[in-house]
Amino acid sequence: MKVLLKFKGEDYEVNDISKAMTVKKFRNEVKAATGVDQKYQNLYFGGKVLHDDCDLCDYKIVSWQ
Repeated sequence: MKVLLKFKGEDYEVNDISKAMTVKKFRNEVKAATGVDQKYQNLYFGGKVLHDDCDLCDYKIVSWQ
């Protein structure tokens, strides 16, 4: 699936993301797209903080296409 990130007024598209991917692994993909190190990332979806030990499907994240 594709995920759309918004960071500093810009949109970033992250491709080939699995719903079963952990948030910790997703942070690596975010770093590749934005250049922001994992320890400085605060990821939110639907008003909830994403925790490293959970999968993306735990937050019901689906493709935005």
